[in-house]
Amino acid sequence: MEVAICIATRRTIVTGAARGQGEAHVQLFALEGASVLISDALDDLGEALASELREAGSDVDYLQLNVSSEESP
Repeated sequence: MEVAICIATRRTIVTGAARGQGEAHVQLFALEGASVLISDALDDLGEALASELREAGSDVDYLQLNVSSEESP
């Protein structure tokens, strides 16, 4: 059985989103119309990705976050 899920009205949070598999997920979610919160410890790469997607019309925000640290915001 195949299940189709519409993510156009969804909000997603992707950690480790600045590159690699996380970046691929962000781009897919944004392309499908989801609102995406990008988080990563790599501030420059994360903000650059968010800016690129915003310029393309996607609803994307960025938060610098290190999920391995309790002291991270």
